[in-house]
Amino acid sequence: MTLILLPKRINLVSIDDITRQTIGDNLKPLHRTIEYGFENVDFIDSTGITVFANLIEWCATHGVNQSFLIPEKTNDAIKFLDDSLFFKKYTTKKIYNHSTPRETTVPLQMVKHAESHAWIENNCVDWLSRRLHISRKSLVELSVCLKEIFNNIKDHSAVDTGCIFIQHHPKLNKVKISISDFGIGIPSNVRRVIDIESDGKAILKAMEEGFTTRTTNRNRGVGLHLLQQTVVNNGGTLTIRSGKGKVFSSRDGSRDYSSQNAHHYPGTALEIELYTNHFDITLADEEDFSW
Repeated sequence: MTLILLPKRINLVSIDDITRQTIGDNLKPLHRTIEYGFENVDFIDSTGITVFANLIEWCATHGVNQSFLIPEKTNDAIKFLDDSLFFKKYTTKKIYNHSTPRETTVPLQMVKHAESHAWIENNCVDWLSRRLHISRKSLVELSVCLKEIFNNIKDHSAVDTGCIFIQHHPKLNKVKISISDFGIGIPSNVRRVIDIESDGKAILKAMEEGFTTRTTNRNRGVGLHLLQQTVVNNGGTLTIRSGKGKVFSSRDGSRDYSSQNAHHYPGTALEIELYTNHFDITLADEEDFSW
């Protein structure tokens, strides 16, 4: 058994510290049995939970046996994981009997494509509408983007399941949506139709309007481009991590990419940050006058 001590902070950046110890250059697991040690962890955010779960799922599909070493003295990070039902999912048992999802989160979910559109409407849009006190119409564009992300997972990866976590930060007037899949990743898909060396540039190419790796016109290039426009219109930020590439799209629409000093990330991770006070609250749901 190989013990992997998790980093102090688990987020989209530090996931490289874990993948470098679990995935070889040949994109195969380095170990057959892994125990993750939580001794040093004192912070984990919603994206950290999502990408760590994504890695666990990837290892599981490659036949890796995985377990978790939890210190006797826990902290807020471990409690957040427990409240997010992380340990219940991967060990079948919560650390604390009273742990329960927090009002500010839609905790970690594994959503299959066949269920994704209904889940987005009934669990994501409905929750955000009630949580932010805005109409469902104000969230239509975001709903379309999330559905397209799951369409992309189905169309372009070797799996049809995505990890998703949603968290509301009321003091910051923000909502963070973290999604990841453990498929083959954006760069590999892009290289099916165009020769491009950098993983970061491959992600940028995938974000261009009209670009698609599909041979048909279905959903032609609408997914990532529409998502980026929705984020820019809101004044939020979008970070995409796939392969060895990372793209950050800022609130003014500018994009920065990197392909260096990164280990291979299996699949694709998206971190979407939106300002809750920038949603169009003038849109109201139509009243139902039927009786």
